[in-house]
Amino acid sequence: MEITQLTAASVVNGIKNNMTIDDFCRKYQCTPERFRQRMKQIYSHDQKNLKHRLSEIEANEKKPRKKSTEAKLDPVGTELDDSQTGTKQDENTDLKKLRVFENEQSGYLMALESKYQELASKHRASKTSLQNLSEKIDKLMLELKKLQETFEEILESNSSIEASMNKISEEWRSVRSRLVDTRKKIQELTTVTLCVYASGEIAPMDGRKIELDDSGWKGIRDELLMSDECQELRIKDVATLGRLLAIVKNVEKEGFKIEVICDSSELEKVFQKLR
Repeated sequence: MEITQLTAASVVNGIKNNMTIDDFCRKYQCTPERFRQRMKQIYSHDQKNLKHRLSEIEANEKKPRKKSTEAKLDPVGTELDDSQTGTKQDENTDLKKLRVFENEQSGYLMALESKYQELASKHRASKTSLQNLSEKIDKLMLELKKLQETFEEILESNSSIEASMNKISEEWRSVRSRLVDTRKKIQELTTVTLCVYASGEIAPMDGRKIELDDSGWKGIRDELLMSDECQELRIKDVATLGRLLAIVKNVEKEGFKIEVICDSSELEKVFQKLR
């Protein structure tokens, strides 16, 4: 019988029959080491029971053994002497042990070959997976290199764009500042402040030279004399107001902006109202 046929039930039955480890090894054609390995497999989930069964088997070793029956005769009926019987028994025991050892080695070799083939299959699968992964990594590295090159190109281009933007921003601020100054100067040049004195004289402030065209002022004066707004003004002031309105009208046609300062607050009030 093979050691793989040993079960928990057969172990218990063998213990009841006072079987020792050697008895089990002879019955199942294995070595003591292989027998113990099989016992560990049977009781792999019950270490306590394993120790108990092994101690029972070891106890059988100490029990007295029954002596063998009378010697067997050879085929011709001649009784073998003690030396011949002992020699034959030793040879049979050695042969059995060798056969048991041979079977164990053969089985172990087959197990090793099976395990090797299993590992070799996994090894081939691993090599194939590694090869596939290596190819994928190479492709990814190539793609990464291309992306890196593209990144560097865009980064360089963006740096140039930023430099251009900064340059334009500086130029924009400079032009804007000049524009503000220009507009200020234009406003200064196109804004004329007229001073209206109590004597009726109208003149630019600060002696600025500009032609004050008062043509048409008489018609304006006549209209003012008939208006309700000028009823409180003197005729002289109405004439001054007519000249002032005519000058403002004519000068503003030339693109100038007129500001007026009057000695008479009443005259200035009416002027702002009629303007």
